[in-house]
Order: sequence, then structure tokens, then C-alpha cells
Amino acid sequence: MKKFLAMLSLALCGTANAGLLHFEGMITGYTDVVVTQFVVESDQVVSAWTDSFDSGANFDPITSLWTNDGTYITGNDDNSSISPSTQTYFDSGIQQFLTAGTYYFTISVFNNFPDSSVNLFANPSPFNGCDGCGYGGFYYSQWLDGVASARVITSNPVPEGSMLAIFALGLLSLARRRKSK
Repeated sequence: MKKFLAMLSLALCGTANAGLLHFEGMITGYTDVVVTQFVVESDQVVSAWTDSFDSGANFDPITSLWTNDGTYITGNDDNSSISPSTQTYFDSGIQQFLTAGTYYFTISVFNNFPDSSVNLFANPSPFNGCDGCGYGGFYYSQWLDGVASARVITSNPVPEGSMLAIFALGLLSLARRRKSK
């Protein structure tokens, strides 16, 4: 029985992140760029957006999409139409048809736009580093839909899906243990 529960917990953690992923965290300043690597398993439309602007409580985000080798695909400032129920007027997002592969989604603070002719991994960075341009708080929240997996590689993310699955499994285990006594 213990082996079965262990296998079930692993299976639940793996499926908790299927499709829609959410990451949140804090940037340390207005020149920071949040870089998230994600994988698309089959050719499809992928949606990536922010919902952290919160009508001015946090910074005005700019989003950009990059290929695995760091080539700029597209960017957006102020597209709150991807998830209107959660986004406010300066939130940003991208919907793009992508072929299977690995990509990068970046979030920067307005007016820190990337130079689309510079590779994401170049030194110096493709972002102009507009210090002092931002306003609001440092909290970010990003969503990716249509991706197989993702990880934030420049910040301290909080992966909601797997954490909630582990928490729920723990509660179920406690309830079962209490019932058996």
C-alpha cells in the first residue's frame, strides 16, 4: 500500500503542471529581467501572460518571446486581453503559434525594452537597463498555457500547481491516518 501511495503522489505531481503553469516571485529592481524557459511538445498556439500589474500596485510589465538559441520572436507591452478576468490595463502577454521545441519568455519593467537585434544570451544584455523608469511594487505573476514544462531561471519562482498537489496529498494522508485510528 505504501508503494502504491508513493507512486500515486509522484503521478499527481507530474500531472499538476499539465498545460497551464503559474509562477510568481519578486524582482529586486527595475532593471531585472525574469527569464522563463519552457518546452512545447507539439506545434500549437501558446499563451504567456502576466497578471501582476494589479492596477498599479506593481510594475508595468513588458513581455518578450525568444527561441532556444536566444533569437527574438516577438514582444508586447500592454495586452490585457489574454486573460481579462485576471489582467488589468498595463498587464502584458503574447499568444503565438510555436513549433515543438524549447523557448524563453521574458518579463521586464517598462521602459526596459529588449533590442530585438541582440541575442538573449549576449553580453551586454539585449535589454536597455532603464534604471529608475519603473514604478510600483516588485511582485510578478506569470502564466503559460499550452506548454509541457517550464522553469524560471533568473528568479525564485513559486510553482503553484505542484505545491498544491503535494499539499493536497498531505492532507489526504492525514485524513486517512486519522480515520484509521
